[in-house]
Amino acid sequence: MSIISKNNDQPASRVRQILDSLSLPSDATVGVALSGGADSTALLHIARSLGLRIMALHCNFGLRGDESDRDERFVTDLCRSLGIELSVIRFDVASRRRQTGESTEMACRSLRYEWFAKKAAEHRLPAILLGHHRDDNVETFMLNAIRGSGLRGVAAIPPRRDIFVRPLLGVSRQEILNYLDRHGLEYVTDSTNLKNDYRRNRIRNLILPVIERSFPDAAEHISKSIRNLNDDLTLLDTLVAEKRSRYVDSDGTIRLRELLDNEATPLPLLYHILRGRLDRVTITNIVNSADQSGKYFTARDGERYLLDRGRLIPLTLHEENPREDYQICLSRDRLLTGQSITVAIPQEGIEITVDPLEASALTKTPDRNYAWFDISLLDISETLTLRHPLTGDRITPFGMTRSRLLSDIFAEKKISLIDKKRQWVITCGKQIIWLPGVKNANTAPVIPASSKILRLYFRKTNKNS
Repeated sequence: MSIISKNNDQPASRVRQILDSLSLPSDATVGVALSGGADSTALLHIARSLGLRIMALHCNFGLRGDESDRDERFVTDLCRSLGIELSVIRFDVASRRRQTGESTEMACRSLRYEWFAKKAAEHRLPAILLGHHRDDNVETFMLNAIRGSGLRGVAAIPPRRDIFVRPLLGVSRQEILNYLDRHGLEYVTDSTNLKNDYRRNRIRNLILPVIERSFPDAAEHISKSIRNLNDDLTLLDTLVAEKRSRYVDSDGTIRLRELLDNEATPLPLLYHILRGRLDRVTITNIVNSADQSGKYFTARDGERYLLDRGRLIPLTLHEENPREDYQICLSRDRLLTGQSITVAIPQEGIEITVDPLEASALTKTPDRNYAWFDISLLDISETLTLRHPLTGDRITPFGMTRSRLLSDIFAEKKISLIDKKRQWVITCGKQIIWLPGVKNANTAPVIPASSKILRLYFRKTNKNS
């Protein structure tokens, strides 16, 4: 949507430029996050002056008593006077904190963005405009630099993230105030912004004024540095995506040993491949433990990773809990008349075929996805059950008379912990008769005297099953 305006105000010009780049549909309605403060009030007025259809969104967190209710009344009156649709929500921040353990600030942020995303879905809003401006960006840059952040942190506030757009990032706080003054617009002030109890407020109220007195163009120069850093970040993300395609499997498993053997700077690369989910101290511990197995690491978002045989495996992408058992009823009449049975289990990504054959028709193959049994020696009154290994499971391998623990067989074949969880076990009654792809049991073996046999064929339709 091309937006034309006769308004030559710098803030309006910046907003128009950003919105034109979005190529919004001509009939689109956009959301505007409206707190009632100077920034969001100016943004709302500019968006309206540019001819946009608008839905204003106001969050009342109830943390400032009467002042919070004052803000809600102000935005209600403002939207009514401008003829703009307004949606208001009141949040129970204390309840959210009890549920999640988040700080007050993070709880408010989570609630706000979750609600914005919900409203965007309900009303098909292609974008939600946020009022962050240049000085907010400078403050974020300094806060993150003081914390020791990496490139993503000092790149400060992204101009756009999904549907969230910040068209005022190139506009200073003073330019916004001048805009409000020129248009005779009132706004409300959050009294907590005037207190120096918070680090951001100390940067805003104490540190930046001192810097600006000595370096009058400091904020603009820092803003330019942020833009340069964002360009670098875009390039970095492109390069990391190429590396990710090289070292990360489709199920999220990172081939750590391969990465370490081929990359000159593995620690920062692994950090960025993981998109910052694990901090750099943990990344260092992972790299130093690369040749160990069985170590677990927990990310900031709760994701758990397992280090196993040179691979770093995200566990929530794999089944950690016991999975369902599946049963195939063996019909004596059906088997004796040579009717095959094929059972597909798409939710598990597997398929098994049971074929009754004449012994003379048997053509053996080394393919471990096949197994053969003498029907006369198999209790076909039982059912075949497909399940995953249980602690203490045993099998008597083909050619042996004594049973062995599955865990010993897995260790002998160097099967990883994750692959153990994925392994299927097939039982007849209570007896394990086959570990598809791994080991056949010595149950009902096919011998020269066998006349009818049961051939099982196990196929994975999904490589992660």
